[in-house]
Amino acid sequence: MSHFLSFTVHELPCGKDRPRFTMSGGYPRVYTSEKTRRFETIFSDVAHGAMMRAGHIPTYDAVRLRMAAYFPIPQSYSKKKRGECIAGVIKPMMKPDIDNVIKAALDAMNGVVYDDDKQVFELIVSKRYTECCEGYIEVEVCVE
Repeated sequence: MSHFLSFTVHELPCGKDRPRFTMSGGYPRVYTSEKTRRFETIFSDVAHGAMMRAGHIPTYDAVRLRMAAYFPIPQSYSKKKRGECIAGVIKPMMKPDIDNVIKAALDAMNGVVYDDDKQVFELIVSKRYTECCEGYIEVEVCVE
């Protein structure tokens, strides 16, 4: 295993929405919501920039990912409760679901970090609170 790439996406983590359906010319059409498309585009652009700076091209090897999604502490929380969030005593158990965040992130890295997300054989993911900003995602990629 070797370290391949690390980067941070300074954007509030967003879950992948379910596909949307509409009728167009009498035929059903499937599309991705604007919110999901925007998040995936930002994520992909940051990953691409990190790949360029590291001088990498998308890998075809097996990939191990470690990701941490950071969410802002709710403004309504007391000072004590905020401290418990930072200490990890209170866990972020709100939307979006972590599996939906991961799906959006994995899809955004297709063709950028790796050829296809089927190459990901191990995934370590967490949701955490942060008090420093509006939210972000840290990503570490290792190849086998």
